[in-house]
Amino acid sequence: MAIKDLLKLNREKMGLTQEQLAEKIYVSRQAVSKWERGESLPDLENIILLSDLYDISIDQLLRGAKFLNKPFQIGEYKNSRRLTTGILLSILFASLASGGKYLIAFIVVLTMLLATTVISVMEGKILITKQGIKIVEYKNFIQKLISIFKPSNSVIEYSFDDIASFKIIYIKRRRLSPFDFNPDIFKIEFYTKSGQVYQQEASPYVTEHLPILCDYLNKKGITINDELDIVGMIVRGDNIYDSVHNKDTYLAKN
Repeated sequence: MAIKDLLKLNREKMGLTQEQLAEKIYVSRQAVSKWERGESLPDLENIILLSDLYDISIDQLLRGAKFLNKPFQIGEYKNSRRLTTGILLSILFASLASGGKYLIAFIVVLTMLLATTVISVMEGKILITKQGIKIVEYKNFIQKLISIFKPSNSVIEYSFDDIASFKIIYIKRRRLSPFDFNPDIFKIEFYTKSGQVYQQEASPYVTEHLPILCDYLNKKGITINDELDIVGMIVRGDNIYDSVHNKDTYLAKN
């Protein structure tokens, strides 16, 4: 989002009029109006005052989100903690029940089960670096196994010049019953200039950093496709689920 829009959004989130804001930071209402129309920018002193007033960092004030730490990862390992804990407890109880006679056998089985669990929950991911974008994909179980010993086999690297666009996709699901709590589909896609498409689910961490991620990619010359204004919702602090489901013009998809 443009700086003028961010300045206006932060003022409105505080519930202030232009005149009230002007009084708090000792400038004229006309100055605030010019900032929000994009005719001028606040000087450093006023930027600091605005940052203190809104209780956000200067980076958040001017960019809409915190600084993007790189490499920035999209796509994560699924949470295997519960599954791993279940396996450990099951084998522990079985070992105790047998009086410890088969402890070595249980340890071997445990190791095999844990290795299988870790490999089975490995997912692909996208890494945003200073130089470009790295795609990590696992097409099958064998490739996942090989990648543990030789990770470079599963990595495809692109420079920013190779990426055509970045798309944010949010698809609301029709609820089949009051007890249907399955989440909506929320994902991102990268399109390369050579025609490849890489997709990942948008985790809460990625969602939180979408504004600054889009700003960073846009500065690298990558087109941002955000038809539903998801980034705007995040910057304004709107609930994405409620905002999308209340859009009369939005066509639901399964």
